[in-house]
Amino acid sequence: IVSRTETPHYALVGYEPSRLSPSAAYDVVRPIWRGRLNLASATMGSIRSALQEIYAFAIDQSFRNARKRDPDLQDPDKDGCYVILVVPEEATRSDVREMVDVVFGDARVKAVFVHHTSVCAAFGAGLSTCVVVDLGHSNSYVACVDEGIVVPESKMRLLYGGSHVSAVLRRLLKRYKAWDGLEPAAKPSEINAIVERVKEDICSANSDENDTVFVTQAQTSSRVLRTQVGVGPLVSSSWGLFYPRLLNAAAGVPITELIPAEEDDLDSAYIDSLVDDSVRTVRGLAAKPLGYYQPLEDNGLMPLDDAVALAVKRTVEVVVKNDTRKRLLGAILMVGGCSEIKGLGTALEERVRNRLSTVFPDATRESVDVLVGGKDMPASTLAWLGGSVAAQAESLHDMWITNKEWAARDARSIRERGAFFW
Repeated sequence: IVSRTETPHYALVGYEPSRLSPSAAYDVVRPIWRGRLNLASATMGSIRSALQEIYAFAIDQSFRNARKRDPDLQDPDKDGCYVILVVPEEATRSDVREMVDVVFGDARVKAVFVHHTSVCAAFGAGLSTCVVVDLGHSNSYVACVDEGIVVPESKMRLLYGGSHVSAVLRRLLKRYKAWDGLEPAAKPSEINAIVERVKEDICSANSDENDTVFVTQAQTSSRVLRTQVGVGPLVSSSWGLFYPRLLNAAAGVPITELIPAEEDDLDSAYIDSLVDDSVRTVRGLAAKPLGYYQPLEDNGLMPLDDAVALAVKRTVEVVVKNDTRKRLLGAILMVGGCSEIKGLGTALEERVRNRLSTVFPDATRESVDVLVGGKDMPASTLAWLGGSVAAQAESLHDMWITNKEWAARDARSIRERGAFFW
């Protein structure tokens, strides 16, 4: 959010914008939507400005944290910094090029390391082979990682995420008059705070607590709001991930509406065709580990458990190893803020287990294990931890792109230095 009135312009980043009044003199910019630059709702100039504010905020926060850990630290602004850029699976080459260019627009940045969310999440959990289920804000995806390589045939995009769960929850809470008794009446920003607090704290996929009434409180800038919520709205909203037509109905507009994708250049398409042939015939290409870009198949309203089972099936068909299915089903990794809904991992585990007999006729008692986040890291931030792990790996030291290389070679440096097929 950028102020229209203050000079110099003042920007708010993160959760703060949701707490402002709709009448406040600010422009709201969502630079990324469903893993892509949001060119359908904003100009490239405003998107780049918003990304610049976000990256500067992250770098400043990192410097502040460093000073807290070591008060005697010299001014880090003079020494510069190195940035790990974890990009969504859906991002195109042009999207990533713009993101990297904006990062290097900060004079403090000396070098950038770029990689995919799925592989970074796997590294963050200490896994080389797993199924990554990323439940993001505006969409989700499923991808299988085999020995540190994204299996392109397994990538599946799901056009729902945390924002759609919130839409269902909001509609149900409004129907049950969750905020009607508040005096004075709740403002739109306060209703947003209530919905997000309910989703984060007490939303559940466990339908056993039929007679339970939960009480939660949301802190706003002016008061503390207490709300009572029955188990019905809490369970119904989270189960929309397994019955996505519920999310489609509650969103108000069809969630299958996608931002039109930009066509990549012909040279990139030719490179992709070569990589496709190489990966399918020689699985691995050990000299270049770790995945590459490819348009995701649009499975917008497929239930989450069906998407996981189908992704594993496709991986087993192309990765010729005896234990591939066992290793993947034994490590289904859930990441993203929506993954932390209470009981969601257990519900997914049970539903995937029940789906196996239809996807794999020879399946008997397959072991299915769903992991939510890492051992000491929440699901919402696991990919960033994995990015730092990948960036420190000895074998990937030459994948860093310096500011001098970027100035001289621009997007070609990503193709030459990137830790994935570009």
